[in-house]
Amino acid sequence: MTANGGGKLLLAATAACDVYDAAAAPSGPRQRTMVGSRILQMRTWLEGLFRKEPLSTMDDEVSLESRAEISPEERAVLLVGILDDPTAREDEKFDAAMDLEDFSGPVVETCLIRIIRAEDFTSVLAQHCAESLGGIWARTGRVDPAFMAQLRGPAKSEVFGILGIRAPHLLPPNAL
Repeated sequence: MTANGGGKLLLAATAACDVYDAAAAPSGPRQRTMVGSRILQMRTWLEGLFRKEPLSTMDDEVSLESRAEISPEERAVLLVGILDDPTAREDEKFDAAMDLEDFSGPVVETCLIRIIRAEDFTSVLAQHCAESLGGIWARTGRVDPAFMAQLRGPAKSEVFGILGIRAPHLLPPNAL
């Protein structure tokens, strides 16, 4: 990509961030700060895509992973933001829900549980969220027993299916 083409793309992406920022119209100062922070993170990430630094090779001392533009915590927050964004496309929400399986922590788990409940345990999005939640629970070796008791329908099938394969010891005694 030419420097000019990259510059035009960066300007377009920055303009899109401005439009998103204006459309979000948060109601309180704290929400304005959170949205502003997300916009700044997106802009910083976009600007990093168009730096003129040469790509690292195997001979370089610093690996590509250590030079990542965005930390895993920031990536998780951005993915949660996509799930919470009412203007996000359905396919973006599906991808975000599936990608959240690679992360863990109260913010991620709370978001997945909230979406599963909001989608009444039955939608495709609820199933993607349930699959990720099951994967997180299997990886971390712990579950939320209160929410597990509330699970029903396709969301329950997803969580129990993942746990049954990856961590059957986490399932309730009568689940199998």
